[in-house]
Amino acid sequence: MATVLTDAQQSEIWEDEGKILSKEEAVFIEIQVLHEKSHAVATTNERDRINRLSAAEQVSNAESYTPKIVAIGPYHNENPPKAGEDIKHHFVQLVLGQKSIVEKENIIEEMSSLIGKARGCYEESTEAISDCKFLRMMLFDSCFIVEIIRRFYGEEEVHDDDPIFIYEGSLSTIWRDLYQPIARK
Repeated sequence: MATVLTDAQQSEIWEDEGKILSKEEAVFIEIQVLHEKSHAVATTNERDRINRLSAAEQVSNAESYTPKIVAIGPYHNENPPKAGEDIKHHFVQLVLGQKSIVEKENIIEEMSSLIGKARGCYEESTEAISDCKFLRMMLFDSCFIVEIIRRFYGEEEVHDDDPIFIYEGSLSTIWRDLYQPIARK
């Protein structure tokens, strides 16, 4: 595992198996290790699947189960809020715009290999969504989530024109959308 050599240096230097790595390279290695560990864990357990609320559970306030700004995953994929889709598009351009053609191809290839596993995470069938649309959803949703987390933890400088601040209270509404139970259609 990568370790910090000194705290005194301006840019953090990491060492892995005798090679000096940048912080970004070390983080990438750590992500790869986590990814390999996640492949060893089965996600077919019924209770681990993402499901929707039953009709009875959402009767009291169906509006509270509808995303206001952003929809993540296939359950609200048919009619997602436009504001969230615009923000996702911006974040995908931001993330992929920093990558080379080869890196972009590698990202798409790796995500493509996970489509079956990702589909298996949902209680209801996602087969009505083509692999191409499902891959696009995975890419857009993951870029969105990563960029929101980066902003929340100060990894990314936030500007007044940042798309997550289009509306007053956007960030709290986005968090609500991410953590809400999923209503049945």
